[in-house]
Amino acid sequence: MRLLLPLFAAALLLLGTAFHTPPTTTAADRPADTLRLSVRSGEPLVTLIPGGDDDTFRMLRAPALSWLVGRSFYWKTLADERGREFVLIERRVRGEVRDTLVLVIDVAP
Repeated sequence: MRLLLPLFAAALLLLGTAFHTPPTTTAADRPADTLRLSVRSGEPLVTLIPGGDDDTFRMLRAPALSWLVGRSFYWKTLADERGREFVLIERRVRGEVRDTLVLVIDVAP
């Protein structure tokens, strides 16, 4: 009897995964995730935010001297800036919040 219980539990687990169908998603439903960027201190950083034609973006957290115009992100770093900066950008599709993009920016001397 002790041997049958683990075998029965293993069989149930296998049956459960056999009938599982993953949800279907489109590219617009998947989170934009994280972009890793680097820039030298004192130099500007310009990057294009990934997105579609119906996407709009809004900065939630950003360093001073940075702008977001459409899908273009610009940041003028200062000469004494060093380290890592995190930028949070909200992505909306037809007015609905879909996800938050994180820019991880390493500022090198």
